[in-house]
Amino acid sequence: MNSSNIDPRNSIHRPALRAFLLVGILLLSLGVMSPRSDAAVTLDPNNPSNFTKDGTQTFTIGSVLTLTDANVGDFIAFFAPDSDATPGLDIDVVATFQVLSLTPNNVDADNRIVINDGQSRSAIAACVIKQDSSGNAIKGIGLLSQGSISDPASYPVFVAVDWQTAPITIRLRRNANGDAELVEVNGMAPSPRALLAASSLPGATRTSSPTVEFGAASVEAKCTVAYSAFYSERVASPYSAQVQQPINPDGSSVFSVKRGVVPIKFTLTFDGLATCQLPQATISLTRIAGAFLGSIDESTYLSSADSGSNFRIDSANCQYLYNLATRSLGPGTYTVNILIDGNIVGNATFGLK
Repeated sequence: MNSSNIDPRNSIHRPALRAFLLVGILLLSLGVMSPRSDAAVTLDPNNPSNFTKDGTQTFTIGSVLTLTDANVGDFIAFFAPDSDATPGLDIDVVATFQVLSLTPNNVDADNRIVINDGQSRSAIAACVIKQDSSGNAIKGIGLLSQGSISDPASYPVFVAVDWQTAPITIRLRRNANGDAELVEVNGMAPSPRALLAASSLPGATRTSSPTVEFGAASVEAKCTVAYSAFYSERVASPYSAQVQQPINPDGSSVFSVKRGVVPIKFTLTFDGLATCQLPQATISLTRIAGAFLGSIDESTYLSSADSGSNFRIDSANCQYLYNLATRSLGPGTYTVNILIDGNIVGNATFGLK
């Protein structure tokens, strides 16, 4: 295993394939398949083989996975590739752990949970020990910014919680815009909101791929920590978009290429209720049957009424509108997606002849 990529301080037949893709996307457009992925990475404390160990310190499997970092200058962490950690997506990591013993270095208590985008940023929730105004030591979770991990100022967002007396559960979120947020601690949302802006986050812990990570990853402190749970999941969007005429929601609509333009219209619900509060949304188009399969560049379907890939907002009718130019697309079957914050919230399928 190569640990050189980590900064421990931050711590088939073509027809068959085409048929498979067509069926999958059609099911997606009909709502049979969810456009959201569920937990991408899950820890089995008795068999963490889907993770890669970094550092040379030791671990013990069982009902909990116990990590023992007994040496300053070394560390032990586990990481796993997770495509949902890619920039532009909302992703949560949920971890349940207890620090059994520790030798901190100033505020740094060694243990941390990481969402690494594999490019430029990492959202890091770390066990830290700060002092209150009376000089009392207060254990808690801090969101790491770009300073030294032993400096109290490097954790501008801090939520007090005792992670040593008993196990705790935290939910760390990396928002689509890059912000880091401690969404829940033991099932409760922190107040005030525990949010650290993307511009303040430290760099990627590794650049080989987006990853989720956990462990005693500091080279300046020591601890023994037991993990009973760790998993990642894409954040379910409260938004859902419904296609409107002239496209049928069952995917049966077929238009003539000579038509010139197909109006793409979507209405929106928020938590299941219709809304006229329409955030900015973008379009993407994929050919799923025809001469060439795959994503279509927006320049191919851009009309004079459109602005790049952005939907227009028709406030009077509470809907999104995009005039899809068809003359350069050619005959085939197409799936059009509507995205909010980079996440697909609705889609529709139609044909051109």
